[in-house]
Amino acid sequence: YKNHVNVDRMHKLVRRYHATDAAVHDSQAVDHLLMRGNTGSGVWADAAYRSEEMETKLRDQKLKSHIHRKGKRGKPLTEQAKSSNKTKSTVRVRVEHAFGAQTND
Repeated sequence: YKNHVNVDRMHKLVRRYHATDAAVHDSQAVDHLLMRGNTGSGVWADAAYRSEEMETKLRDQKLKSHIHRKGKRGKPLTEQAKSSNKTKSTVRVRVEHAFGAQTND
């Protein structure tokens, strides 16, 4: 199975979650997770969530996208994109603490 979560990055609290079987693509669970009223208006996610459809959905809900960029075959990430992903990872690591707590329990 997969856990999809909306975590408050300031308090490390899971605000919403959605569990699916492992075959479901990450982007298909996002509608269950998006919400205004968290401590921030940004969405930090890994590259699996990046698509034009997702960017439009976030703009429509007035949420700021901090979704990782991904390279393509023959077109690797620029140094700027790599640096941006690294910065985004410093925020995303706080979300991973919620998964770590599940594993340790």
